[in-house]
Amino acid sequence: MLHFINTKMFFVVVLIFTALSVNAQNFPDRSNVANRKKAAPDNCIITAKVIRVVPARKRSSKEKCKNSPCLVKTRIIKVNAYGSAFPVKFHNNQKLKIIFVYSAKAFDGGRIKLPGLKRGDIFEASVEAKQKINSDEAEFYVYRYKKNP
Repeated sequence: MLHFINTKMFFVVVLIFTALSVNAQNFPDRSNVANRKKAAPDNCIITAKVIRVVPARKRSSKEKCKNSPCLVKTRIIKVNAYGSAFPVKFHNNQKLKIIFVYSAKAFDGGRIKLPGLKRGDIFEASVEAKQKINSDEAEFYVYRYKKNP
């Protein structure tokens, strides 16, 4: 009986030490899409340089970028990863118009904090492709990004 308890205790101790030895850094940071090195199926992770931040349009309330600048013209420096269903292949030095969903200006929405972008800034982002209606072209969206120093 004592041998059975010792064996059982041994396995419990091994299990606890194994669980404690798992380092939390082995798990990906899911709080920021730009930190991932694997792209979601309809995303592509790029490093790019800002060429121009297009000013906000103060016209129709149905237009994108009505109140704050969200359209950014960029030049791709490097493609870091493609998702399995991403519809376009990018190449280095390709120019790309990207819609920044929260804004290209600095943004603080509680859990989402973005530093803002200006001409010449280099950033890494997960770009989502959405097919335009009645077109073969896609629009590209960024929800979060990481500004490189």
